[in-house]
Amino acid sequence: MTGNVIDFAVADILAGAVGSVVNGFVNDIIMPVVGNFAGDYDFTNLKVALSPAEMQLDMVL
Repeated sequence: MTGNVIDFAVADILAGAVGSVVNGFVNDIIMPVVGNFAGDYDFTNLKVALSPAEMQLDMVL
């Protein structure tokens, strides 16, 4: 049982490290090249709304 816990901990740490490396590679290397080919488009402020925004009004009388 102890070996399985250690294997899971190592896999969790490696997955986080690989995720950070891939995220940095895409953000710093791939997206600027894609933006350059798309007509100097900057993807840093690109946002996609998954659902329409709803306004909540909390009124205290």
